[in-house]
Amino acid sequence: GLFQEVLQRAKDAGVTLIGAAAGVEGYTSALVGTDAVQLGVNTADTLVELMGDKPIHVATGQTLLSIEMQNVQVQAFIDRLAEIRPDAVVVDRFENNSVASTAADKLSALYIANPELNAVVSFDSYVGIGAASFISDYIEDDFYGIGIDDGAEVLLCVKNGTLDATIAQQWYEIGKQCVKVAEQVRNGEEVEYNQGIPTIAILPEDVDAQAGISLE
Repeated sequence: GLFQEVLQRAKDAGVTLIGAAAGVEGYTSALVGTDAVQLGVNTADTLVELMGDKPIHVATGQTLLSIEMQNVQVQAFIDRLAEIRPDAVVVDRFENNSVASTAADKLSALYIANPELNAVVSFDSYVGIGAASFISDYIEDDFYGIGIDDGAEVLLCVKNGTLDATIAQQWYEIGKQCVKVAEQVRNGEEVEYNQGIPTIAILPEDVDAQAGISLE
């Protein structure tokens, strides 16, 4: 296709191509992005740390159930949760097509059908934002929400307590690693194709430092 033609022309011209979050083997010399399995594991570890020994009945939300990379993340979450809290129940997996109100509506319906539901984890930023709205509007008892990424709206939700944490993909570190790997390739060094960058969990007390400025 046209995309591959452009990449081939760049490659023929001697341009070093590094994929940031997405790459095409045969054209890009390396793919630098979030470690999908570590993201899922970190989400499970963070949820269990937050909830302690409380019962866990959790829903997972993602952009589309057909997105392979998100399915890897969600499966890693489910596998890790089963390992460290075998009594935990994954109530449902839902998609929101990156619409916050869709996530809020689906959580509301899930909560009515499954009143034991007490947690949601996000694999799409707008799931977290929608979850924060749902928690703020409808939940009075303990309900735990974990967002994804560190956009301003998500960080504000963590700071004001409508989300308990967010799992941040380290885009700055991904960018730095892209430059480092490109230099290695230009110097003729062998590099590993898949370069996974770990995520970090951001709790309310971490928000200001992560944002770099106070959000108050």
